[in-house]
Amino acid sequence: MYLFLCAYLRTLRELEGLKKEISVHKKKEAALILSVQKHRRTTNSLYLQLDFEKMLSEIAAYLIGLSGRQFDEGIHYALQRIGTFFAVDRCYLFHFSADGRTIGRTCQWQSAGAVPLLLPGTQNILVENMPWWARQIKSGGHVLVSDVNKLPPEAVIERELCLSRNICSFLHVPIHSKGQLIGFLGLDTARPQKNWPLAHLIHSGIVTEMLTNTLVRRQAEEAIQHLSFNDQLTGLYNRRFFEKELRVLDSAANLPLTLVIADVNGLKLTNDVFGHPTGDQLLQKAAGIIQKECRADDIIARIGGDEFAILLPKTSYEQAGLIVRRINRAIAAQQTGPLNLSISFGWATKQEAGEDITAIFKKADDSMYKSKLSESILTQHETIVTVINKLYEKNEREQEHSQRVSQICGDIGVALGLSRDDLNELRMAGLLHDLGKVTVGNCILDKPGPLTTEEKTEIERHVETGYRILSSVREVAPLAEYILAHHERWDGQGYPRGLKGEKIPLPARIIAIADSYDAMTRDRPYRRAMSIAAAIKEIKNNAGTQFDPFIARVFVTKVLRKEWALEPTDGDD
Repeated sequence: MYLFLCAYLRTLRELEGLKKEISVHKKKEAALILSVQKHRRTTNSLYLQLDFEKMLSEIAAYLIGLSGRQFDEGIHYALQRIGTFFAVDRCYLFHFSADGRTIGRTCQWQSAGAVPLLLPGTQNILVENMPWWARQIKSGGHVLVSDVNKLPPEAVIERELCLSRNICSFLHVPIHSKGQLIGFLGLDTARPQKNWPLAHLIHSGIVTEMLTNTLVRRQAEEAIQHLSFNDQLTGLYNRRFFEKELRVLDSAANLPLTLVIADVNGLKLTNDVFGHPTGDQLLQKAAGIIQKECRADDIIARIGGDEFAILLPKTSYEQAGLIVRRINRAIAAQQTGPLNLSISFGWATKQEAGEDITAIFKKADDSMYKSKLSESILTQHETIVTVINKLYEKNEREQEHSQRVSQICGDIGVALGLSRDDLNELRMAGLLHDLGKVTVGNCILDKPGPLTTEEKTEIERHVETGYRILSSVREVAPLAEYILAHHERWDGQGYPRGLKGEKIPLPARIIAIADSYDAMTRDRPYRRAMSIAAAIKEIKNNAGTQFDPFIARVFVTKVLRKEWALEPTDGDD
């Protein structure tokens, strides 16, 4: 019995030792399993990192040296590689407009069987229509949504938009350049609750940085190209691009090829009267209407100061006429403001491959000038009327003054025995003598105190402005010289050219007296009206210095019917 108990106790001790040994082995086995799992994760992470770095280097190598249209090809390649690496259904780049109000697609890629994110006609989405998303993307961080059905209540618009585009999970990474948000990289899937590991978040930020550099390069090249081929005022193509495209389109495949030349009527007159900013607005308005009424594939260019050209491939002469009529109807429907837009058109069509395109251009240009001969005269007349109305609207005193000066000029002309035609011309010159004051502000015209040197210069410039206005209109061009010279003096001390004596045109000498007499006998902002006697005395005293002495005597004695005898001045015996 004793021996049995000893054996039993020894067996128990052995069993206890075996249990401890088994426990130690189990711990070692568990540690080994954990080590293998950790090693596997590390290995997978290393492989993922190696794959990512390989992809990154291949994309970078592809993008280096790209230019022009190659950028789109390069960006599409990059998006395809990125989308495949992240195992998503779509990968895309969007850019913000300059004012940040809209986003538009730059490029997109989708996996086989996936529906494109945006279909034609869905570009330029308003940012204000996605307020929750806009706040997230503008905060500067990633916008990660694993399941769009779990978006917060305030993101109901975004949720509906995502579901309508079959987006169940997405990651958007903002793109910044010089501290400004310019776009974002988007990744999305049609599967909800996609696992977005931390490594993917890090990797997406890295590829976004690389794409940012490409986008900035692309924008810089586009800006340079735009400056090279686009007119800065209207945004249309310039002459350089037009001539290049004319050579490209001059082929049998584009016949019949119609060339339209358009010229804005009265632009010089508009610039002279209302200033170049107004003339620029007229050009921009013309460009906008032409561009809107033409087709998407038509080439529209500003090829001169007031001249546009339109290239119409596969367009007959009759079809071009319909387009021109459509443009003219649009012009007529938008006539608002003080100035009416008028454009003269001419066009010619190349029917046969053997025809010289240079000859077609000249034919279209000649056709335009034939139209301009009749249309520009009407436009010039309308502009003159507009100028007169503008002057009279802003200063009623000038209207009354001009009418009185015209009447006095006519009376002097009758007294001098001028012919009927000369009298009509003289009265018209008297009516238009201050036309150039349309560019002088009322703050100067109505100033109650003395004028500054700058203000005097501004006032004196009105004769040159009036000259430019009238000289541009053939029918009244002869009056321009009289308007220019009506502030010259008999003694040569006047302006603007310092003409003397009979070198001053006769109508200008008559206007000088009529203008001065009416100004002296009417109230002015800076003084009260003189009496008729005082005004006559001024004319007498300045005859031979400021005024033609003969015309001054005729005016006083035959028009005003007063004695000419000069009154004695202080110091006379």
